[in-house]
Amino acid sequence: MNQSPQIGILLFLIGVFCADIIRTPSVLLGSIFTIGILLLFFQNKIRPIIWGTFGFLIGSIFLLWNIPTPENLPFTEIANQEQEISIEGIIISFPQQKEKKIIFDFEIHKKEKTENKIQKIQVSSYGIKNLHYGQTLKISGKIVRPKPFEGFAYDRFMAKENIFAIMPNAKIFPSEKAISLSYWQEFWKTLFFVREKIEWNIRNTIPFPESEYALGIILGADSGIPKNIIEEFRISGLLHLLALSGFNITIILTIVFWALQRLPRFWKLTIALGLIFIFVGITGASSSVVRAAVMGGVGAIALQIGRKQNILWILTLSLFAITIQNPFLLFSDPSLQLSVLAVLGLIFIYPIIQKHWNPFLKKLFPSIIVETFGATLAAQVFTIPFMIYSFHQISLISPFANILVVPITSFAMLFSGLCTVPYIGIFAMPFAYILLHFSLWIAHLFANIPNAQISLSAISPWHLVWMYGIIFLYYWWYYKEINILKTFLK
Repeated sequence: MNQSPQIGILLFLIGVFCADIIRTPSVLLGSIFTIGILLLFFQNKIRPIIWGTFGFLIGSIFLLWNIPTPENLPFTEIANQEQEISIEGIIISFPQQKEKKIIFDFEIHKKEKTENKIQKIQVSSYGIKNLHYGQTLKISGKIVRPKPFEGFAYDRFMAKENIFAIMPNAKIFPSEKAISLSYWQEFWKTLFFVREKIEWNIRNTIPFPESEYALGIILGADSGIPKNIIEEFRISGLLHLLALSGFNITIILTIVFWALQRLPRFWKLTIALGLIFIFVGITGASSSVVRAAVMGGVGAIALQIGRKQNILWILTLSLFAITIQNPFLLFSDPSLQLSVLAVLGLIFIYPIIQKHWNPFLKKLFPSIIVETFGATLAAQVFTIPFMIYSFHQISLISPFANILVVPITSFAMLFSGLCTVPYIGIFAMPFAYILLHFSLWIAHLFANIPNAQISLSAISPWHLVWMYGIIFLYYWWYYKEINILKTFLK
């Protein structure tokens, strides 16, 4: 395969990432540094150098071009002014209930024909329940722009979902105005209706709080989980289980592959990817779920194919497609970054575990437990440094807690899902409850270990580079090949 386009796409992604950090045209000077780096790898080859430099430049320009200016931001004329407005429109996301507050995205229809533009804002309100996707509402309140606070780049966090204006503490009223939904919106309305039925079935089949934990691991709906359980999961390093991620989906697919191990690889992958598609639809296909599904699919292929250069190319193309759709995700979406790192762990570390540990462990435990253990450990190796950098904390018992809880939770997801199936649910419920309860008990047990989690001072990006440098040095020592890039381009 001609390696030049691969270099171009890889450097395009690096250009987007660097431009999002600096957000100034001076990042374009990085093309000079790019040329120098590429010369080290391709000393007498001009095409990869041209493709790489061109890719970095295009990526930087693409990001800078998409940064909204104050003139074209929605509601520039009224945002952050001390005035309340009333607007009508429809709910265009699955409303998230967080204790007494409900949050949803709202599509606004302006009355003036000359300004008949559809704008999107995020709305939050207290004391309101039972809102649905596609519901027509009249809301009133002050529209403001997201602003950074306490070191958290809230504006960038919202911008990655194309939200540039919010209405906190909105007053919500029924609307008599009829706003027709598009065919696409009708499709999502139907899917969200199915999701509501799933939530209702689980809550009425599995006792509390296990039912809320089941909704968290199946649908990413963590709003009903008690705060003390969320805190225990945070301390024990299990919080990622309550949010849908590529890592979670990969672990689920590990079980699918085990169950279908007698089938040819093509059919295993086809069935697994089909399940991902169904899963995305049922959960509402939010942008975060779609990204998790993409990374989970790549992880699934990595587990089956095992050829590093092919998987890295698939991973790069997946990130390229995600970036074209929204260039702000590479730098501002921690869930995407964790998913990518988990996949890299499966690519680089899992083969080592599979070769040296799995044969011995399979003599003691069932193969599905051993394979889930290996995938979990491989993903943990690559995600822990990033967790330290992002959250300035390290859970000393996180690897052990994950190795125990993740396999159990994977089966808990399976049986919890079966609880929603008529006639089968009554038989699946006891198994789901036992697995869910045991997972919560382990999280509680580990969270109460003294000094289970320690706080760290903020570390610089260079510390992060050093930590991953150590991981890759071990990889090089094991395989006796330091040039990871050539593995990708082989």
